[in-house]
Amino acid sequence: MDRMRVEFLGTGTSTGVPMIGCRCDVCRSKDSRDRRLRSSVCLTVDDKNILIDCGPDFRQQMLRSGIDHIDAVLLTHEHYDHTSGLDELRNFSRNNPIPIYAEPNVLDIIHQRLFYCFSKQPNPGVAHLELKAIENLSPFTLFGIDIEPVRVWHYRLPIIGYRIGRFAYITDMLTIPDGECAKLSNLDTLVVNALRHKPHISHQNLESALTFIAQLNPEQAYITHMSHQIGFHEIEEKKLPRNVAFAYDGLTISVSDN
Repeated sequence: MDRMRVEFLGTGTSTGVPMIGCRCDVCRSKDSRDRRLRSSVCLTVDDKNILIDCGPDFRQQMLRSGIDHIDAVLLTHEHYDHTSGLDELRNFSRNNPIPIYAEPNVLDIIHQRLFYCFSKQPNPGVAHLELKAIENLSPFTLFGIDIEPVRVWHYRLPIIGYRIGRFAYITDMLTIPDGECAKLSNLDTLVVNALRHKPHISHQNLESALTFIAQLNPEQAYITHMSHQIGFHEIEEKKLPRNVAFAYDGLTISVSDN
């Protein structure tokens, strides 16, 4: 059985934790697990590094982790906290363009935002990106790894999660169509978002995330994309079911990729 290394580069929501200007107890916590950069993971199989989402903390995440190359990027959706680090890929794309996989509407937005990367004669210093459309949620293979997109809804915005082998990564979800849940059966590891305890208009809260996890019943689940309102890691994690844990920045796990 092949193994895939998953590093949680960030586990916070769009504001990160601590949040700018906030003096709450969680934002002032000395526990490193309560300091959450914007959500992203790096999947490593053999010598290939695949990034899921590339937000504004990408540079800091790379310096902390020591990752020295990125071979491809999978995007869940176009929001700033998931895409604004793409310009920082310039140092990783000097020799070869980095493929960016996303739905066509997301790629259109990336093309508009980073127009200078796609001009006829781009500056040699810009990021060299190769936009790859995910059409109709069709599965695809990347570096010999089978990847299955999964439709979820971020309130009214359709976005995608990814299933890779017996591992799945879902962020920013509020709801999922019934038919898509079948794609998430028999998981060893599920990563899913939970913003806070109180309900939210476009994100799962912790209660709804735990209900979703119980429905799928993976061997292990990790919570990500958390705000400071989730509470202290040390205290709140003790209340979770046996097979559920809070992810934290820098956490590394090993999962099956087939």
